This record gives sequence, C-alpha cells and structure tokens, in this order.
Amino acid sequence: MAMTVGGVVRLPGEGSSLPGAAPGAQIVWKATVEDTEGAYSLQEFTVRPGQPGVPLHVHETEEEAFYILEGEVTFQIGDRAVRAPSGSFVLVPRGVVHGHTTTGTQPARWLAIFSPPGMGRYFEERAALVATTSPDAGQVDYSGLEPARHAALASKYRMRFVGEG
Repeated sequence: MAMTVGGVVRLPGEGSSLPGAAPGAQIVWKATVEDTEGAYSLQEFTVRPGQPGVPLHVHETEEEAFYILEGEVTFQIGDRAVRAPSGSFVLVPRGVVHGHTTTGTQPARWLAIFSPPGMGRYFEERAALVATTSPDAGQVDYSGLEPARHAALASKYRMRFVGEG
C-alpha cells in the first residue's frame, strides 16, 4: 500500500496492477499521473520469455523511457535494433518509430516512464477492450484485438501503429 510521507512510497509488490493490459505481461503502476501531478507515470512491467513483442508504433506527444531490471529486451528504434540486457537504459523521443520484444530464456522486468503520463489511460482502456474481445485476456496478443477498434483507441492517445492509418 502507498504511504504518504511527504511523497509516495510503494514497496516491492505494491502498486495498482492492470491485468490484460498487455499480452503476456504484468503491469504495476508505481507512480500515476495523480501521484506526479501530471509530470510523468512509472510502470513496472514483467513479461514472460518468448512473448510476442509490441508492434512498431509512434507516440506523438510522449517520451518513453525504459530501465531494464532483469532479463533482456530487444528494441527496434527507427531502423536500429538494440539488445538491452539488465542495467540498460533506453529513451525513445516522441515521434520516433519503435517497438520491443522480450528476448532470451528468462522473463524480463523493466521500469517504463511516460512523460507526459497520458499513456496510462491507454493501458486501462486497452485492458477493457481486451476483456470485451477475448475470453482469456492473459493469452491474447495484439492480433487478438479488432484492428479498427484498437487503432481508434491508439489514435485517442496520439499513438499509431506503423502500417495502420
């Protein structure tokens, strides 16, 4: 549970989780838009090995940063592929095409920062969309979502997947 001590403290295992928001992943909110008064959000992702990655996409208004805590993640940033083992930091400026996938044989765990923090709401709405379109939200992948509905949701948050309108 969060404790207010002149700030917000979330100990290991604490934070709000959002089942079904990302395929094969557990997402735990460590700092929300409300916690930071709109400056950024911080999520902890844990993703099983071999899970299909996030398709190439662009955030028009958010910077996205990653700090890899465990495992390995391979990022596609523009035309560059980068293997990022634990201890790596990756910053993707707004407007840059990117995607990522968990590589290796172990689960990957990372912190993701969005600034400004609007993408947190995307994940919440995406989880609701998954719940209405998949009987097993824990097993759905991005292809399990109806493309037009997913594209409309992404557009609402000024994000687009490469190859979609």
